[in-house]
Amino acid sequence: MKRAVARGLVWLAGAIACGLLACAQGGPAPGEASDGGGAGPLLWLAEAHEGDGAYFLLGSVHLGDGRMLKLSDTVHAAFEAADELVVEIDLSRVSQREVQELTTRFAALPAPQTLEDVLSEGTWQAFTGYLESRGFAREPLVRMRPWFVSFTIVQLELGRAGYHAELGVDRVFIDEAASRKPIVALETMASQFEVLDSMAPEVQELLLSDTLARADELAATTEALIRAWQGGDEQRLQQLVFQGLDEVPELDAFYERVFFERNRGMTARLLELARDGKTRFVVLGAGHMVGEEGIPALLGRQGFRVQLVER
Repeated sequence: MKRAVARGLVWLAGAIACGLLACAQGGPAPGEASDGGGAGPLLWLAEAHEGDGAYFLLGSVHLGDGRMLKLSDTVHAAFEAADELVVEIDLSRVSQREVQELTTRFAALPAPQTLEDVLSEGTWQAFTGYLESRGFAREPLVRMRPWFVSFTIVQLELGRAGYHAELGVDRVFIDEAASRKPIVALETMASQFEVLDSMAPEVQELLLSDTLARADELAATTEALIRAWQGGDEQRLQQLVFQGLDEVPELDAFYERVFFERNRGMTARLLELARDGKTRFVVLGAGHMVGEEGIPALLGRQGFRVQLVER
């Protein structure tokens, strides 16, 4: 596998992990407008031709260190103008108990099976070597499926580097809207776990192997994505998330299931919501927004007028 492909896959794991596993923590409200450094994150306006509603679409970084919370006046104005907030999952309604139940259902290996039983010798040795290098115990990770282990490693590494999911953009907008605006979720925690658990065993091992190989570079990869997001660099964002798509055929099904299929499902839900004519502020992972298969492009093909909002 090319090294550039590995970086993109590792970031993807980090984004999904932080979206799924940070549901019980609250974060600060979005901060004051930025001081003008950089263009600011991408914000689209999608308007239905028949007056059936409008969406402000903001791509989220699911984790951060506080910098991303200084959003522009344009983003704040769009949020204030909206009747509702739309997110992937309404994390304010997800309990730790639900996460634990879903983890047991979808992420735990059936007893007495362990991670060693489902991995190749090389990946197992890389895993145990990683744990030893960090001083981590094997339990309970050896009881979990490879996809979950991969995402857990990403969270541990990024937490050590100062990146936290409670400082993710979607998390803070959820907290801000909780007492002020209705929150609409396009997916559920269970549906996201189902998507991840549906990955073929060989894809799960590929994800874990790559995460282990790139563990020391996770912070730099995350920093690159945050900078691209802050600067509104759609091309760079797309490159960071999808650079492995055409180079590793084994990953095609992964991107289709985790991104493109979900994009189509979330777009269909947005089309249904738009019928009531409301204006909504939509915050979804940035990877769901960029490119020809991103949600702005999909809405455009469904007849919406879609344009970038000047920042």
